[in-house]
Amino acid sequence: MEKSILEATGELERERRSRERVERVCKELVRGIGDDRAEVEELKRQTVNLQDELEREREILQVELDKEREMLQIADEWREERVQMKLSEARCQFEEKNTAIDELRNELEAYLVSRKQQESKIATREKFKREDEIFHEERIHFKFQEKAINQSRNEMEYLSSEKDGEIDIQGELEDENENMCRESSSLEFEEKNKAIDQLRNELETFINAKIQKGEICNEREFEGEDENLHERETDSGDDSDLQSIELDMENGMQWDFEKMREEGSVLAKLPSRGTVVQIIKNYWVLSENETKKKMQNK
Repeated sequence: MEKSILEATGELERERRSRERVERVCKELVRGIGDDRAEVEELKRQTVNLQDELEREREILQVELDKEREMLQIADEWREERVQMKLSEARCQFEEKNTAIDELRNELEAYLVSRKQQESKIATREKFKREDEIFHEERIHFKFQEKAINQSRNEMEYLSSEKDGEIDIQGELEDENENMCRESSSLEFEEKNKAIDQLRNELETFINAKIQKGEICNEREFEGEDENLHERETDSGDDSDLQSIELDMENGMQWDFEKMREEGSVLAKLPSRGTVVQIIKNYWVLSENETKKKMQNK
């Protein structure tokens, strides 16, 4: 009985101890749950605070993002304006360059036109000078021929006046031939003088027409050239000039009469260089023969 009581008390004691343990555990659990609840509440408060802060930060970020978008939009607008300004400046520069190029082109064209006109005037002037020189050479040529003919005629008259006695039939025939030659020479000389006068009239008419058309700039130049031509013609009557002309003819001076004949010029009627030289040689030979005959008769 006592044993069972002891056992029962022992069991009660064990139950009491286990209950105390359970109570301690429960108290600790309750205490832990309270702590956890406080922590949860604290965590909730912190979460709410964090959410509020995040919301504020989000709003701030949204505001900043809007500002950045506005700034980017303004920057895009500025960049577009700068591009337009640069395009307009480039267009203005291009137009200015085109204008300058057009002005330069116009100036160059005007310069080329004036230069071409000047060159044509110079060429016309040179052409007139060449024609004047040719005319001057022809005049000298004819003066030389006229002087040679007059000299030979004077020699013939002198030789005929020096002859004594009667003239035989052969001499009469020679005199008749000489008279016929002189008459033909005088006729040819008159025709040549007419041709020269006609050529001078044609040249004067042509020069006056060119002056009236304005193709010749300075009319005084031609007057000066005419004066020089007159001086050269006056000086050309000396024997030295005739001798120089004779030397030039003997050395092969060329007179382009073939081309003049093809073109139908007035100078086509004039004799050639060989004809003039042959005529002069014939007169000289004839005068030498007459001199020899006179010496033999004496």
